Amino acid sequence: MKAWAAVCLLLLAACADTRTDCAQLPGGLRYCLQPHAGPAFAADQALTIRYREQTMTMLWRMRADAGGLHCAGLSPLGQTLIRLDWVDGVLSAAMPPELQRRLAPALLPALIQIALWPPDAVRAGLSAPGRLDSDGKRRVLGDGERELLVVVWSGDAPPYDSLSIEAPAAGLSLEARTLTEESQP
Repeated sequence: MKAWAAVCLLLLAACADTRTDCAQLPGGLRYCLQPHAGPAFAADQALTIRYREQTMTMLWRMRADAGGLHCAGLSPLGQTLIRLDWVDGVLSAAMPPELQRRLAPALLPALIQIALWPPDAVRAGLSAPGRLDSDGKRRVLGDGERELLVVVWSGDAPPYDSLSIEAPAAGLSLEARTLTEESQP
C-alpha cells in the first residue's frame, strides 16, 4: 500500500504545474505569458479595477520593448503598490502581502498581452478550449460556448486612448485611460 501511495505522490508531483508565468483566467482557461512579441510603447494610464463590490484606482505605468514588459501601479499619492516585470521569460512581481493573497502576479501581464499582443501570439498562450476572436477594435476570448473576456479599445495602436477589459461571469472589469500631458496633474 505504501508503494502505491509513493507512486501517486510522484505522479501528482510530475503533473503539478509549477510555472509562475501562467495565469488562471475567468472561466477556467489558462494563459501562459508569451515571449515578447508585442508592440513597443510606453504609457501612463489611469486604471480602475473593479472586482465585484470592490474598486481600486491607480496610476498605471507601462513600458514594452525588446527587453520585455515593465509595469508599475502607483497610488494616487505616488506610492508604488504593484511592480511587475516580464523579462527573458522570467516574471518578477512585488506586491503588498494582502494583494498577493488576492491577485496572481501573472494575471495582469496576461490581461495586457491578451489585450495588446498580436492575436496569433495570444492564441499560442491559451489553453484548450480557449478561442480568441479579434476584429480591429474588439477582442473576445471564449471557450466556444461563452464569452469569458471582452476587450474593447479606442484610439490608434497601443497604448490606445482607452481600453476596457470585462470578465462578466467573474465580476471583474478593468478600465484604462491613457493620460496626456494635459490630463496629468
